Amino acid sequence: MKPKKRASFTILCLAVGTLLAGEPSSSPVFILLSPPKPDEVVAFANDMMMQYSTGEVFVAMPKENVLEFLKKGEIRPCDKENDKLIEIADLTLPEKIMNLPNVLAEKKGSQDVKGGRGYFNSLIRAEGVLVTKHGKIIFWKLWNDRVLRLRDETNGSCLLVLGETTIPASQYLKPFWDFTGADEPEKYLYGKLPCPKRADIFAFCNRPEGECPNEIRYPISKERIYKFLDHGTSDASLSAGGRISGLVIQPPHLSDSTKRNIEDAEMRGVSPKELAVADGVMATNDGRIMFWRLCSDFALKLIDEKHRTCMLRLGKVVEEAGEPWHVLFNVGSKTYESSITRNTVMRSPNWTPPQPPPLSSERAVQIAWQELSKIEKSKEMTAWRVHDIETATLYGTGYRKWYYKISLTKPADLEDTNILQGLAPAGCHGEAVIFVSMDGSPGKLIPR
Repeated sequence: MKPKKRASFTILCLAVGTLLAGEPSSSPVFILLSPPKPDEVVAFANDMMMQYSTGEVFVAMPKENVLEFLKKGEIRPCDKENDKLIEIADLTLPEKIMNLPNVLAEKKGSQDVKGGRGYFNSLIRAEGVLVTKHGKIIFWKLWNDRVLRLRDETNGSCLLVLGETTIPASQYLKPFWDFTGADEPEKYLYGKLPCPKRADIFAFCNRPEGECPNEIRYPISKERIYKFLDHGTSDASLSAGGRISGLVIQPPHLSDSTKRNIEDAEMRGVSPKELAVADGVMATNDGRIMFWRLCSDFALKLIDEKHRTCMLRLGKVVEEAGEPWHVLFNVGSKTYESSITRNTVMRSPNWTPPQPPPLSSERAVQIAWQELSKIEKSKEMTAWRVHDIETATLYGTGYRKWYYKISLTKPADLEDTNILQGLAPAGCHGEAVIFVSMDGSPGKLIPR
């Protein structure tokens, strides 16, 4: 069994060069990024939104050491020499990190294996962003003691390589988890980040593609995020289960790699909406950096380098009452939010299954149809079909209060080849969800 494990490990190590480069493995396009001068950097932060993979260790890197690369590093392109530069040096760690059992095990397993040095270095996540006085946001990533990679939103990139006598990273890297408030985040961190205003923002960008294999990355416009800053309501409960449903609204312009990954997901029977990621960085006029992530079409998370968070929600905040209470859907080119309040359900009659419900499913569908007709053209109504009828109970009522969730779909026109080939946003022909309480009261439909 051991030879098989070693063979698999070797294959993984050989793939590290491509992953660290952050470029697709097929037909890569390298755009040389011109790095800023150290005195042009006006804001700096370690990354607060890194996606975690098993075995990885997060570390923090001081600003002055990143600036040292900008000052003294030799500029190299991200190209076919990547594999050599990944292996050019170790990424050394302070004893406090190196002596962790999982780190020692990975270090031992990577020794005497082809590509093992690059593989171990890739498990150490020292990453962040810097912002220039011109408003350009650049993502940095430490490959090893001598190599720092820079990338921007347009996938411009370069490597900065220091000489052999450079200071070992073990002398300046710090544990990422060692910060103020870590022991009591609910008291000191969660919901403690003041929400910035639109006028406060100096720079904005999306995170570059290609860091994670098969990722479906949605590029989000600055105005869409600003809508949260202008009209969002702070709601810490959005981080609780059952309140965030993923991204439904697909941006109009997707990269070729994201389109391929969407096709791959659909072939595997996985909904692209469940895999979509949208996040990036904002910098304020006073030099603060905030990482943003669109958790759903109506929920935005902000976090700063002090680990303080802010959750913003678009639309009226209603009391938690079971999932789903907020659903976004498309009818034509318009997006709607469907919701129902706890009070609406509480006013309805009790129901104890398996007794007949106070409101029949046939009547619930009729009511849903009437609500749909308020937002859909009359000549298009005949194309809609009932996709699903679901009953759900109101949490905390002892299974006495119930409501309907009616799902309606409008099939794609068979002659619309763009839809069938996946070139148009999913659901642009229509997919509606309408809530109906057991006394016949419909939920709300609000345009977004």
